[in-house]
Amino acid sequence: MSKYTVDIIIAACEDYISSNLSHREICQKYGIYYNDKNHNSMLNKWIRRYRAQGESAFLKEKGNKKYTSQQKKAIVEEYLDGKGSYKDIAAKYGIPSE
Repeated sequence: MSKYTVDIIIAACEDYISSNLSHREICQKYGIYYNDKNHNSMLNKWIRRYRAQGESAFLKEKGNKKYTSQQKKAIVEEYLDGKGSYKDIAAKYGIPSE
């Protein structure tokens, strides 16, 4: 994520959500690498995180995030109960999915 500033990432996400522009058009507008094969997985990941956590998804925290055993259990149960894909749940809780 360091190649793109937080401002660019947030602007691209907001622009995509609020407009009718395609992934390709958003990437061209903001100078983001676009991959024809998977329609830019980086932009998809950013949008998923933005929808789940808003701007705070891209603000850096010091160190690794720590989860209590209760939080871990709740996250796993949410996935097992079919309340979202692992990528959606990871985005919701700020867990790296790749």
